[in-house]
Amino acid sequence: MGESSGYERRKEQRVGADRLPENLRKFSVSFGSDDTVESDTIDLSVGGISLNVPVSVKDIDGYTITLTTLDNKISLKEEILGIRSLGDSRSRISIMFSRNNSYKEYFREILSAVAVN
Repeated sequence: MGESSGYERRKEQRVGADRLPENLRKFSVSFGSDDTVESDTIDLSVGGISLNVPVSVKDIDGYTITLTTLDNKISLKEEILGIRSLGDSRSRISIMFSRNNSYKEYFREILSAVAVN
């Protein structure tokens, strides 16, 4: 599972976290257990998201995660497509949203509003 597998295939424009609304800049991430960590959004597109998580690559067990905005208004269960180590205790995870993701239109509207033309 290479880092480029999902990240490089995103066809939609990616928007960096600094241009996103506050509620999309951080997510609570659960790797299948009851334990959650707070992650920072790196970038977001209609098709996927990259996150900086405070978990070492070697401690990520499984490929299904739950992402929840800190205001609890959005919750998604998705699969990790790519993982890259950012040091001993941080990783970059890349996720391609599933086709049945009910938030795609919301993301499309948000991203259209902040896109650089």
